[in-house]
Amino acid sequence: MRRVASYQVQYFLGEYSVYGGWRTYFPILYLLKTPIAFHVVSVVAFVGAIIDFSWVKVKAISWENALPYITMAVVVGSYMLVAIYSPLNIGVRHIIPLLPYVMIIVAIGCSGVIRKHNLPLMVVLIVAGVSYLWVGLSEFPHYLSYFNQISGGTRKGYEISVSSDYSWDQDYKRFGEWVRENGVEKIPVDCGYGRDAAFNYYAKDFTEPFRGSSSWLQESSKLQDISELSKGDLLGVCVPILYGGYYVMEGQEFHVRYDYQTLRNMQPIDRVGTSIFIYRF
Repeated sequence: MRRVASYQVQYFLGEYSVYGGWRTYFPILYLLKTPIAFHVVSVVAFVGAIIDFSWVKVKAISWENALPYITMAVVVGSYMLVAIYSPLNIGVRHIIPLLPYVMIIVAIGCSGVIRKHNLPLMVVLIVAGVSYLWVGLSEFPHYLSYFNQISGGTRKGYEISVSSDYSWDQDYKRFGEWVRENGVEKIPVDCGYGRDAAFNYYAKDFTEPFRGSSSWLQESSKLQDISELSKGDLLGVCVPILYGGYYVMEGQEFHVRYDYQTLRNMQPIDRVGTSIFIYRF
């Protein structure tokens, strides 16, 4: 609960928050970061459950048999309520503990479809299963950044949410490969305070930290500006930093200040993995 009660500057759907979370954060991200095929299967499971159970059958179920299902429903509902009213909106990973329960509930509903030999719904399940497999193959290896087609797809997912919803330092090794393949002698990079060690490991002698985002205020009160870069210089920026921000107190109110707002309107010349944008000035 202590973790749930913490506050961070958060980005979601173009907005920033410091006071607390959005009530729609986890429901929307569950909708957009889950393959559409699973949502289809969930609907089929719900329909299957309605077909499988009549009111007479429900009355005939003993409490002993019903207790596991009631327990799962209470766990899912309670956990989701805590998550929805939590200010901790830094990743859909915080509701991952619910997924096994959701999958069990969905599987129970689908089993009713199979037992009843409901051919139309079984066809839908097969098509959804093939689609799910295709998503797994086509999105490899960028599973962490995955967003379904309702949101516009993985490549545009960062416009909805960043942090661990899109980037969790997964592209540093690819960045090291990129600088070598492209013959880059030196490139300043801003992936946030404390990331120097990773770049020294994967791209030593090719990178230098660019202290231009608010995350570097932990180290220094003076930040670098992109105007300091010369024409033709490269700059690598990680998506959470590109869409970062910080609040300053003016009077009695907090006001947001955006990191790299100018870069957001520029077209990167390349992209490493899903989460590191490369700009040329």
